[in-house]
Parts: sequence; structure tokens; C-alpha cells
Amino acid sequence: MTDAAVAKLMTYTFPGNIRELENVVESAACTASAAVIDADDVMLPLETDRPWHVDEVIVGDFWESVARPYSERLITKNQVEHLIRQGLERTGGSYKKMLPLFRIQESDYKRFMDFLRRHNCNIDFRGYRRK
Repeated sequence: MTDAAVAKLMTYTFPGNIRELENVVESAACTASAAVIDADDVMLPLETDRPWHVDEVIVGDFWESVARPYSERLITKNQVEHLIRQGLERTGGSYKKMLPLFRIQESDYKRFMDFLRRHNCNIDFRGYRRK
């Protein structure tokens, strides 16, 4: 592990416990592009006590920025729901219009909705519809 990777790990408090740190390091080891883990390989959990904004979270696409970290337990269901609520607010309650916001291909709409249903993160859109 490079000094830069260690420095990046030191910036996060790991409020969960040692397992949270282990998960981050294991994930970095599995996805590292080289034999040594670098800072770019370290994906820190997003802190739950600070406001989330779609623009800063969706760096690549939804699958890389949200779905994968969620499945690896690096982010929580509440964090995913918060992003979905922001998307619904921005799109006037349209999941379909959220696709470009979350950088999801139109052909992946059903996959996106299935992900939300499967993880019980689908928010009722009706309260966000503009009248």
C-alpha cells in the first residue's frame, strides 16, 4: 500500500468499527490495478452525517458510484434513498428523467428500477410531481 493510500485512509474516521476498515482495504485489494494499492484504489465510505449531493456522488455512473459501494456495504440504504429523493426533486418525480442525472443508459432503466425494488429503495414519486 502506498503512502498516499494510507494517507487517504487516515482522512476517514471509520465510525462503524474495524470491519468497516477491513472492507475498504479488501475492496481496494480486489480492484487495484497494480500489485500495490494506491490512493485511487481506496474507496472510502461516504459519511452519513454530512449532506449528500448527487453531483458529487455520481462520479462515474450509478452502477460504479452507488450500486457497487452499496453491495459492498460501503454506503447505507439511507444514503441511497437520500440520492433517490434528490433525483426525484430535480426531475419532478420522474424516475425516467433521473437516468441522465445518475449517468444511467436508457437501456438500463429496468435494471435501475429492479435494483431499487430489490433493495427496497424505491421512493413514492407522487409527492415529488409538479402540479
